[in-house]
Amino acid sequence: MGKKQTITQAKVRMQKRFLVDTLKNLHKKYLAENPRKSVSYSLFCRLRPFWVVHPTLSDRETCLCKLHENLGFVAQKLFSMKLLNTPEPETLMAEICCDQTNKECMYNDCGNCKEKEFTLLREYEGSTQVAYMQWVTEDTKGQTKDNIETTFKKTVKKKNVFPAVTVVHFLSDGPCTQYRQKGNFYLFTSLLHKKGFQAGTWNFFEASHGKGAPDGVGGVMKRSADRLVSHGRDIHNAMDLFEALVHTGTTLKLFYVSEESIDRAMKDMPDSIPQVPSTMRMHQVVTTSPGHMLYRDVSCMCTVDKILQCTCYNTKAFSFNIQSTPMTEEIKWGPEVIQKWCVIKYYGDIYPGIITTIDEVQVQVRCMHRVGVNRFFWPTREDMIWYVFDDVICFIPPPQPVTTRHHEIQKDIWA
Repeated sequence: MGKKQTITQAKVRMQKRFLVDTLKNLHKKYLAENPRKSVSYSLFCRLRPFWVVHPTLSDRETCLCKLHENLGFVAQKLFSMKLLNTPEPETLMAEICCDQTNKECMYNDCGNCKEKEFTLLREYEGSTQVAYMQWVTEDTKGQTKDNIETTFKKTVKKKNVFPAVTVVHFLSDGPCTQYRQKGNFYLFTSLLHKKGFQAGTWNFFEASHGKGAPDGVGGVMKRSADRLVSHGRDIHNAMDLFEALVHTGTTLKLFYVSEESIDRAMKDMPDSIPQVPSTMRMHQVVTTSPGHMLYRDVSCMCTVDKILQCTCYNTKAFSFNIQSTPMTEEIKWGPEVIQKWCVIKYYGDIYPGIITTIDEVQVQVRCMHRVGVNRFFWPTREDMIWYVFDDVICFIPPPQPVTTRHHEIQKDIWA
């Protein structure tokens, strides 16, 4: 939502939130979901927060879905012509679908209901012309001001604040030039694991359905920048804007993304990235190993419970065939490696430890235990196990203490 889309009442200023249905329908849904609560329609309307408002024409470009609204206009017209018994698209959908929670039914792939048609209440003349409302998009010419290109994210450094986080969930809209494209999929399936996370999901909102908290954050930042400029603050570039907003005392976490960091990321990407099939249809991407992803047309909430390998909604797999590079040169094994710090691989996870003994094909390592992303500690009971040479990834400097008990591998090595 834009920076000007706020509403003030009793000196309380709030970001606008737009209704996506009529109050009468929302009241019916509320009673159906809360059968033990008896709230009259008038009381329900009176308790509506003042910042929850009906969308106007000027709000249409930033909220709601034109496709769904236009379908509603058609239903209303047919109802007014006494051809249908209801103007509600939800009720009409229930008449022609076996199960509204079934993907095949809603995607018109079900053999039982894909040929069903609405039952008309009377005969009609097909040549009769009627008029009904529709939202349309028009191409217009206009002048635009130069915009400062930068990136702001309401986020936290999970690896430092929440070291036990192992799975990351992204939720965003799905522009094909930014998020829903092969370059972003490649980075998602590679960088996420390099940062130490075990898995991640990326969920794309349907078109025109993603207006919410992220747009509200953007509106807050725009209003803050306008206020600074009106008070005489000069802002010439992205860095000036970033520093000015940081010093406003905002509780939002801001990050400045330099052009150099973007260039470095681009250089790390291969020259040719394979195209991911059905890119425009997918709404969820899941990665559990570097270079590999699962994708489906509909997001599955099994991922919330960390069941990341489910096959719901005809899940498909894709691999970028990333060739992993060795972290170090080939290790030369001999008595000199005893008492050296190393990183070993155990059931897919990595742990630091000290080599205590070596024989012809394996080493004995006293290992630390893991409590999160790059967080390790010495267990009360000594963990001493033999590992074959191939399980030793590399030698490292001693981990650095971050608390009285926890240690971390140097960040440049961990990354």
